[in-house]
Amino acid sequence: MAQSVIATVWRVRLGSGQEAALKHYSSGHMGNETSGGTYLQRAGDLAVPILDRSRDAILMAWCDGSSLGNFARAGHLCLADQALADIAQKLLAREMKCEGLAPLTALFSALVQPKFEDPDLQEAQLLARSLLGQVSHQVALHGDLHFDNVLQAKDGWQVIDAKGVLGPPGFELANAFRHPRGCRAEILTAEVINRRLEQWSGALGCSPMQLCQWAAIKTALSRVWKDVEQDQELLHLLLQWQRG
Repeated sequence: MAQSVIATVWRVRLGSGQEAALKHYSSGHMGNETSGGTYLQRAGDLAVPILDRSRDAILMAWCDGSSLGNFARAGHLCLADQALADIAQKLLAREMKCEGLAPLTALFSALVQPKFEDPDLQEAQLLARSLLGQVSHQVALHGDLHFDNVLQAKDGWQVIDAKGVLGPPGFELANAFRHPRGCRAEILTAEVINRRLEQWSGALGCSPMQLCQWAAIKTALSRVWKDVEQDQELLHLLLQWQRG
């Protein structure tokens, strides 16, 4: 059994003998992962297969492989960054249907509406309002694509735990700048941030500036949800970068 703030995951055995992962959401609904199952089903072999789902639970095939996050934490961050870029590029190339996915604006309500005293959050809020108001090209996105949401399956890497949102391609790896957990010393360096901006923006088909801005407002949103020191530092660095 594994437990997070929003859900508990059990390893179960079906009547057929197949092993599966049962993820149950404690709130009685899937929250901002409500359309994630729809996205994962459309992702085909790039996602861990979805066997069934209901309002407050999702049943997935069991994957014995380790995560891309563990690969990065084992000292292979550079290779893991490239693998994540390749996965994002393959997912975007699927050109999945957008029907039934949540609008990106709904995800950011906690950042764009309140009043903040912190200067970095104030700056990020203005940036978020501007970015979200200018979005034109929108596609189906995983919405939470980072290293620990990618597992090694028999035929390659597969994604899990999607939010399933409709947004610009540049948002797809915005949250990945905060990851993988356990690599704080590396991900807060200018070298890694600069490399990721160049490498990941190329995979997503956007400019490094666009990616940096999306990463900044996603980091700010995470600060609003749960203010941790690492996100404070990363947000400050990203805002500095996009100011030039």
